[in-house]
Amino acid sequence: QREDLNPIEETEAILRLLAINLNDSVEKVRSLLRRMKNDAKKKVTTHSAMGTSEAEIVKSTFDSLGRMSWDSFVSNQLPLLKLPPEILKALGEGDIDYTKAKEIAKLKSEEERLALLEKAIAQKLTLRQVQKLVRESKVSELPDQLETEISDLAKQFRRSKARLSPQKRSEIEGLLKRLKLLLYEES
Repeated sequence: QREDLNPIEETEAILRLLAINLNDSVEKVRSLLRRMKNDAKKKVTTHSAMGTSEAEIVKSTFDSLGRMSWDSFVSNQLPLLKLPPEILKALGEGDIDYTKAKEIAKLKSEEERLALLEKAIAQKLTLRQVQKLVRESKVSELPDQLETEISDLAKQFRRSKARLSPQKRSEIEGLLKRLKLLLYEES
């Protein structure tokens, strides 16, 4: 009945309404919505969730709400419920827009997410500013990933060098020379 629902409350309310209309649990409704979305992507009509009476109830419920389509809800609002807790809290309290929240959630590091969340709220950053900061953070993560992969390969090489055939060893040496050349070109 309230009109001032935040995106989380709105999403949960729509799921509960669908559960009531379908006479089922919220979890089963979420599963049905995901199946419908997958079927719609594949354009499947036979033996799919799309042709069922449940799907018709879902569609008519969204038609009666008049706010969005069911597939828009699945793509844009349902993922909000999977956001990290600190972002869900800020979103629930109305401190941040859901578009910014989804963007901040792309950061893997909880520490970085919290820092950006606090900065976005305190400085009232725009979506574009948040997106730029997330991109910059993701770019800075790449060297760490590369370093980790190289370290893992070195460990794997040490464990398996006794079992390497001369051909494989020669191939690895060739790749190593190419890698060194790439590294020296950068300097």
